Amino acid sequence: MPLPNFIIIGAQKCGTSSLHTYLNEHPDIQMSTEKEVQYFSEEWRWEQGLEWYQNRFPEGPGLKGEASPQYTWYPYCDKSAERMAALLPDIKLIYMVRDPITRMASQYQDWVAQFWERGSFEEAMENIDEWPHRYRVTSSYWYQLQHYLKYYKPEQIKVVALEDLSKATTVTMRGILEFLEVNPDFWSQSWLERRHTGDIKRRPHPLFQPLVSDWLRMELLEPRRIPRKVAYAIRHFIQRTGTPIERPNPEGQFEQRLMALFRDDVNQLKQFSGQQFDRWRSY
Repeated sequence: MPLPNFIIIGAQKCGTSSLHTYLNEHPDIQMSTEKEVQYFSEEWRWEQGLEWYQNRFPEGPGLKGEASPQYTWYPYCDKSAERMAALLPDIKLIYMVRDPITRMASQYQDWVAQFWERGSFEEAMENIDEWPHRYRVTSSYWYQLQHYLKYYKPEQIKVVALEDLSKATTVTMRGILEFLEVNPDFWSQSWLERRHTGDIKRRPHPLFQPLVSDWLRMELLEPRRIPRKVAYAIRHFIQRTGTPIERPNPEGQFEQRLMALFRDDVNQLKQFSGQQFDRWRSY
C-alpha cells in the first residue's frame, strides 16, 4: 500500500492548500485524497494505525504527497517529527513560510471565524513575549525546523516562501519540482490561481458564540460524531450571519515590537535556506 515520498509540513496560512492543488495536477504526483491528514500530529488519527494512513493516498504510479500544517505546531503537537522520521526517514519535506507577522494576522482572522478568538488582534498578541505563545510558535520557522533537523538531513528539506509562490509562481514551482525530481517543465493554468484568497472571514454573530462549546467547535471544524455535511452546513450558516473581519496590519511601535521578537529566528532561517525573503519586512 502507498506511503508518501514527500510531505508539506507547514506552515499554517502559508499557501499549503495552493501548493497541494498545484502539485496534484502534475502527472507524476498524486496528493492525498484529503488535505491535512494530520496523521503524525493528531492523537486520534495516529491511533487509527498505518493502514488508515495508507488509505489516504490513491493507488497507482508516481510520487505520493500530503500537506498538514499541524506538523509544525511544536510544542502543541510535539511528536510529529519523531513519528514521521521513524516511519519515513528518506522522504523529502517542503516547508511553506510567510512573513511571520503577516502569517499571524491571517491566523488571527481564521481563528476569529472559527470561534477560537474573540478579542482584538492586539489582545491576542498581549502576552506574545511569553513562551510558548500560540501565534508566535507557528511563525517561528527556524524553531520549528530544528525539530526536523534532528532526524532529517538539510538536503531533504526545501523552504518555500508564499510570497514567491504568489509573485513568481512558475519559477518557484519549477524549483519545487526539481527538488522532488519530477519533470520541472510541467505547467498548469491553475497555477495562476490562489486557493482561498476570495474567502471572506467573518466574525460570528454574538448570539452564536455562547452556544458554541469547545466540543461543538471541534465538531464543526473536524466532524467525528456529527455527519460531516451537517457540521459544515452549521458552520457555514453561522459564519454567513457574521460580519467581515478586517485583516490586522500592525504599525508603529507595535509592529517594531513584533519584528524584534522574530529577528533572530528569521536570520537563522535565512542562513539555513540561503534565501533573503526580500518580500518580507526588514527583520
